[in-house]
Amino acid sequence: MLEDVTKGCLKVLDLSMNDGFCNQTAIQNSLSLCNILKLDDEALHLLTGFQMHESVLKILAERYNIDNIILARKTEEGILFDGNDVVAIPALSYGGKENDSGCDGAFTAAFVVALLGNMCPADAVLHAARVAKYVDSQGRGIS
Repeated sequence: MLEDVTKGCLKVLDLSMNDGFCNQTAIQNSLSLCNILKLDDEALHLLTGFQMHESVLKILAERYNIDNIILARKTEEGILFDGNDVVAIPALSYGGKENDSGCDGAFTAAFVVALLGNMCPADAVLHAARVAKYVDSQGRGIS
């Protein structure tokens, strides 16, 4: 199905190893189909064997033809790599607790909606971080 969508369609892979799923074939196939990749340090290390470095993200972007890669982190600053530039984004853990508030999902959704509204990726990622912080401040989970 993803192979048949129009060229301008956003295809997001929000890759998290939290649920224990680790099928390399499925992950490789998904990487080749997405144009936005969001991942955490654990997923990045699983994919590349390396810790975060701009050159690692550039290699991933080039290898899989990914327009935007977001390295989201819970306790430290994350980054957006848009193919050319690196933009710092706030950590996605706002209450100092395990992220069960839905702010991670809200971040991804807000980023995509902002892009669909023609916001540039750098502004979209900062907007998404603000939305995630708001969702987290509400103190109730999102299902």
